[in-house]
Amino acid sequence: MIGFRRTVRTPHSDQFQLVDWDRLTDDGLPLGIGRLDVHYTESTAAATLILWEEYLDVDIRHLVDLVVDELLSADGVPADYVLDVVTAHTGNFYSFSSFEEETDQGNGDARA
Repeated sequence: MIGFRRTVRTPHSDQFQLVDWDRLTDDGLPLGIGRLDVHYTESTAAATLILWEEYLDVDIRHLVDLVVDELLSADGVPADYVLDVVTAHTGNFYSFSSFEEETDQGNGDARA
């Protein structure tokens, strides 16, 4: 089952980790298969769904329907939306943060 875990919330945006609850990591956590960034204006929600390339066995249309039904159709969210879907190869994934050292994870462990 695919679901969302909110990782960041601001007054005008949200970021979610896309997880597969049926696939677990070695640590027993749900497997992260992508990320969703949503930005809100008064009239529109603009979203970008990023799917890690190695997990493209999921039905993309089903994911789009989940995003629209569960996140973009909620009370207080603008009725109009734009949703872009992008696939990302994670073999050369870099993550930079002021909280930790630079991460160069060829296996994608640094994904949010």
